[in-house]
Amino acid sequence: MSPLRRNCFHTVCQLYAGARGQLRIRGETETQKEASRYHRDGFLFECISWIIARQAGNDRTFMKDPHITSTTQGLDGLMIEMDPNKPVVLQATIFEDKCTENPRKKFKQEVLPTFTDHHENKRSRELVANAVVLIKESGLNGTAATRAAATVLDKHFRTYRAALTVGSTINSATKRKKLFKGYRNLADITQAQRLGATLVVDGPLRNWFQALADLAIEALNKFEADNV
Repeated sequence: MSPLRRNCFHTVCQLYAGARGQLRIRGETETQKEASRYHRDGFLFECISWIIARQAGNDRTFMKDPHITSTTQGLDGLMIEMDPNKPVVLQATIFEDKCTENPRKKFKQEVLPTFTDHHENKRSRELVANAVVLIKESGLNGTAATRAAATVLDKHFRTYRAALTVGSTINSATKRKKLFKGYRNLADITQAQRLGATLVVDGPLRNWFQALADLAIEALNKFEADNV
């Protein structure tokens, strides 16, 4: 094996090892392990939300990647939808994805305040900066990309998408309405611009995500064995 090929092989193996590490619980103490589990499960839920949104998009839909590490801060997700033929933003969707055993509390105390800050443009620099990165993927650069990104500050072009894990007891329209109570406080937009999504997990939440992580690691192992 040539040195170049050996280095490439080593790099690919490191990528697989890093992916598996992202899916495993780390830490020496129980507190560290619990924090690692919460971050890992949050990452997996962001990935689920990202995949669902990506499947509903098209080749002019550009999305921020899920957080890779637990230390990453900022937007959970952002999706920019561009006009099929023009360098124009049609819609910007701000995501808040929360994997939690207390969805109502999480929505009221974390999701809604974050959306309110965005609605009042208190986090406009962060929003525009992320939008510029995504818009550049469409082929726009420089000033044109920045001008297009400014559209995300206009409420008429903005949608909010709150995604939460819930138990099987949240099984009716009435209960889902109570879950997202307060959403309409984001004024001057239509109901269609306030999206509420739920992932129903039947059984202990952390056990479900552990099983998902185990399946993902198994799939990684098989793909690596077959292709590397």
